Amino acid sequence: MDKIQVVILEDHIATAEGYRARLEGETDIEVMAALTFGEQLEPALEKIPADVLLLDMRVPISAENRNAYPTMYLLPRLLERYPDLSVLVISMYDRPAMIDAVLDAGAEGYVLKDDREAYQELPMLVRMIARGNMYLSARARENWEAYRKDDFQPNLTPRQVQALALCASYPNERLPELARRMNLANATLRATLWGAYRKLGVNSRPAAVTRARQIGLLPDDVENFKVEF
Repeated sequence: MDKIQVVILEDHIATAEGYRARLEGETDIEVMAALTFGEQLEPALEKIPADVLLLDMRVPISAENRNAYPTMYLLPRLLERYPDLSVLVISMYDRPAMIDAVLDAGAEGYVLKDDREAYQELPMLVRMIARGNMYLSARARENWEAYRKDDFQPNLTPRQVQALALCASYPNERLPELARRMNLANATLRATLWGAYRKLGVNSRPAAVTRARQIGLLPDDVENFKVEF
């Protein structure tokens, strides 16, 4: 029987080693790589066949760029390129807007880092996710289900969330540079951002990122947030 091949993206080495220790004793699971920085992930997946990605929501882009990697931008790209890849997010954030956006982006599960039961059952969860099943930590599910019933949620589109994630991770890039990252025309990205501004009740990129963090849609990050226009 083929083993379930797992890649871990987690910047805390002790945490990543904990995941590895829980999985390596299983005869049907193999940890292929444990990565520390977001920019390492796509090159690694080009070389490593992976069935399941264990993904932290808040890892730095690189050793030089400590801004959070734009996970909400990354997820749809990864799943389009690797349609057989299953993603289990393991995060400290129990914010329902973030959970909702992660699931909309295509992740199969969302586990809270303080969920000891899920940690103990990590091999079982990896098997579930690899088979295409969904799993949410109990508190994450409770918060998410309440959020889905809330009439006052901003209801940003996945593309708008992707754009805001890039704005947060690369705060000093101009609009044309961000548009190139998303393979969009400048006008299309501008319209995408303006639509997000209206839903969030703001009128600028910094304000939109700040608001998205306040409602829990993006991870907290980035001191001295500045944008060049």
